[in-house]
Amino acid sequence: DLENYSDAQILDFCKTNCAKLLESSEKPLNAVVSVNTREISKLFISEHRELDQHYTWINGSMVAVYGDNGKVVQAHESAYSHLLSRVLEDLPKLAEPLLHTAQKLTTAQPIVPGVYDVITDASITGLIAHEAFGHGVELDQFVKDRALAKEYVGKYVASPICNMRDGAGAALSAASYFFDDDGVLAGDTQIIQDGILVTGISDLAS
Repeated sequence: DLENYSDAQILDFCKTNCAKLLESSEKPLNAVVSVNTREISKLFISEHRELDQHYTWINGSMVAVYGDNGKVVQAHESAYSHLLSRVLEDLPKLAEPLLHTAQKLTTAQPIVPGVYDVITDASITGLIAHEAFGHGVELDQFVKDRALAKEYVGKYVASPICNMRDGAGAALSAASYFFDDDGVLAGDTQIIQDGILVTGISDLAS
């Protein structure tokens, strides 16, 4: 729906919501509201296939620089969608949670070094899984004997309640697409099923 909005409208939205953050009290010292629109068009042509795709992704963010209790902290909130209208609707709703988080951060105590059980939300869990596990199941690393995961296909690598998926067809996200750079249609690859490593991830060559 990007064609429904002008640059001036998006800029006005950012300015208005930034001003609201700063006017909420004397504690916000600075604020940033941004909307980043991304529009992708690709054409794939080979001897046997001709494909074209067009899609969008929009990231919106709010940042507050906040001073209280002798501290200056930063807090962040974000909204994202393939629709600009959804981001423009959701982002203003995050102002109150943003300022609440900022206030809490001004009274937060430094963590005592040690080992802790940590519960994260889906976005952070996915990031950790991507970096700590996802790169280790890339099949091009299997053939180079650079991946320990090669020895664990068909074996338990996680809790029986754990399932992990890869592929642009698995969920609507920033990594979604209709076909990849090899001209392969988007799929939904299950890497871990009920705790068992099922397969690695690959491009067409590997």
